[in-house]
Amino acid sequence: MHYIVLDMEWNQPVCREKTVRKPFPLYGEVVQIGAVKLDDEFQEIDAIKLMVAPRFYTKMHRKVAALTHIKTEDLKNGLSFPEAFAHFRTFCGDSFAFLTWGSDDIPMLRDNLLLWHIDPAWIPTCYDVQPIYDHQITKESRQHSLSSAMATVGEPPFDAHDALNDARSTACVCRHLDMIRGMEDYRLLTENRGEPNPGVTYPTKADARRDPAVSSFPCQVCHETVVCDKWLLFEPMRQLSLATCRCGTPYFVRLRFHRNTDQTVRVTRHLCLLDEEHLSYFEAKQKEKAEHDRLRKRAKARHKRVRKPIEEPTT
Repeated sequence: MHYIVLDMEWNQPVCREKTVRKPFPLYGEVVQIGAVKLDDEFQEIDAIKLMVAPRFYTKMHRKVAALTHIKTEDLKNGLSFPEAFAHFRTFCGDSFAFLTWGSDDIPMLRDNLLLWHIDPAWIPTCYDVQPIYDHQITKESRQHSLSSAMATVGEPPFDAHDALNDARSTACVCRHLDMIRGMEDYRLLTENRGEPNPGVTYPTKADARRDPAVSSFPCQVCHETVVCDKWLLFEPMRQLSLATCRCGTPYFVRLRFHRNTDQTVRVTRHLCLLDEEHLSYFEAKQKEKAEHDRLRKRAKARHKRVRKPIEEPTT
């Protein structure tokens, strides 16, 4: 048994209107795969980094390019996703589990496999290192950046937002954790964080939000049920909420939806105690959504004026 620490970078459509909708809405296309192979003592024994040439999102989104330093011209030298995945699958070998930092990589990998008609059943057991780190090190019941985790455990940082560097950083953090115990307790840890069952599918996003397993969770302080009744719909597949328990404990909640090939949806949820950073993020998204709605309303009104029929002059 060995472990594959996986990290990926993916490109996004340059605007919402350019999102690929068939065979399902595609909100990201993998452009870089980085992975580190660890032995049963969590020591690095191999590594791989692959550049992937996207099929649809061939122009780098400016925000993604700024984070990753991947330029549009760099993509031309990449492998096609099926070629890159074949190399990656050989690298992984047999009898392994995935370790990731955060819950986004595996759904993105699954979507890209489906896009190329590759059976995602290949994906093995996966562990998000974040809840293990939070439970054993910070005990703050919140999400942490990889760079902050590296600083907390006293490791020198790698340059962030490079797939292999981020995989190596995650591996470094793992060596400061009791990963065996963390993986044994993983189901309990994720249940305590109020995670919905990722295997459940829903006809629509509205149906998912109505499910108590998605819209409510136990308070980490008093264990009473906290309900999210208002959602900020700031992106088609991402929604935010602020909720406060009756005991006064405030929470930041984020839903991310994943579209299946039959157009049903799955949902993952990020939940943490509300702090200044998350409050600022929520307020910024509120302003962004309000501005988007204002511009859309203005454009709609302008369109109606343009299409208004010209009355014939009376004689």
